[in-house]
Amino acid sequence: MEKINTVISGSASGIGKAAKNLLLKEGHNGIGIDIKDADIIADLSDLNATELAIKKAKEICNNKIDHLVTAAGLGGHHPNKLKILQVNYLGTIRLLHGLIDCLANSNNAAVVVIGSNSATFSDFAANPVVDEIINGNIEKAASMIPEGMDPLAYPLSKYAVMRFMRRLSLSWGKLGVRINALVPGQTNTPLYKGVLEHPRLKDTVDKIILPINRIIEPEEMATFISLLLSPGMKAMHGRVLWADCGADAASRPEKF
Repeated sequence: MEKINTVISGSASGIGKAAKNLLLKEGHNGIGIDIKDADIIADLSDLNATELAIKKAKEICNNKIDHLVTAAGLGGHHPNKLKILQVNYLGTIRLLHGLIDCLANSNNAAVVVIGSNSATFSDFAANPVVDEIINGNIEKAASMIPEGMDPLAYPLSKYAVMRFMRRLSLSWGKLGVRINALVPGQTNTPLYKGVLEHPRLKDTVDKIILPINRIIEPEEMATFISLLLSPGMKAMHGRVLWADCGADAASRPEKF
């Protein structure tokens, strides 16, 4: 039986690592991309490195990729707002565009983009920074984030990614490629720990209402990823799945 080729960015730690481990157990041919400790070493903030990673992934998978999970990301605690936008948005979008032809060669292609519940902490729908991000003007977008508000680069980048995912759903659906976003709640990852060590961000996290008051383990997110990739989810397309212990419902109960 032919193995399922699954590419996972951010595979060296956190949700990406847990996803790769689970998918390997399920029989996938898992190809990890990360800045270290991965099958393909690449800094996704760099265009040339990302293009090389795409080329290597295509070679390994013989131009047929069944699944793609984009879990690579930098948190709001990272000191460089431009790099946050480059990794979280450009790195993700470049992988999506670069691997779509290989995904279209599969009979059961599915993509899971990792979003963030921080994207709903403010109304980013009309934020001009988001428009600049989606239009690819990353340096301008970074310059528009007010001084001292650098952590905003994280939710803005994640909002842009999820909005772009929605835009892709029509054209990709016609190619037979499903794409969805998973929004994790507070998950026990290095990124989350970095956020807790940031004084301003920790205060924000402490204010989040959790109807189910617990921290989620990365392995739980991996289970959701496996579910979204599975053939039984063929009707799930262009959707955002919240796995956040009820935080989104508590923060905006009248919206869904």
